Parts: sequence; C-alpha cells; structure tokens
Amino acid sequence: MSVSRKEFLTRGLAAFSREVVNSVRGELEHEGNGGGAESCGPLLVDNRHCLAQRGGCFACLDQCPQEAITISLGVGIEIDLSRCDGCGLCIDRCPVTPRVISLKQL
Repeated sequence: MSVSRKEFLTRGLAAFSREVVNSVRGELEHEGNGGGAESCGPLLVDNRHCLAQRGGCFACLDQCPQEAITISLGVGIEIDLSRCDGCGLCIDRCPVTPRVISLKQL
C-alpha cells in the first residue's frame, strides 16, 4: 500500500500497526530467500535496510524534486518511473549504509 507522506502522517502510525506487524512476520518467514536490489530505471532500490519500511525515515521522499518516491509500509520505498528523472538527489540523503538507493553500474 503506497501512501504519500502527508497521508501517512495524517492517518498516523497506529492505523497501520496491523499491516506493519503482518509485514514483519512475513519478512521473518521469508528471510534468507535472497531479496536484494530491484531495478528502477537508472536506479537500484534495496529495501532490506530501509528505515521507511516502518515509517521511520522520509529523507529521500523529502529530497525528491519530482515527488517520484512513495513509501510502502512493510516494504520500503517505491520509485514512480514516470516521474523520476534520474537526478540522484535521493541517493545522498539516505542515512543508511549501504544506501537503499544507488545508481546502476554500466
């Protein structure tokens, strides 16, 4: 379920608690099945360590001038390729190491 930052904050974390708990349970059950980075146009997104999975970070969302990033609770971030121009501003704002978003290596 993708929501904008405004909608997420308006509804509050309590409204999503059941979804988050179920997502975490599912994550634990499927742990070890690989995961890894998903291709998003010129970017790679690896949500395994993304703080936004549980509503804890909005750094890349706030930085994106095209508003191409949304949060899916229990999953992490998603990039709308129809809006993303590949500027990469979101990459430097990510507080996680290794970065959740990275540029594809050619």
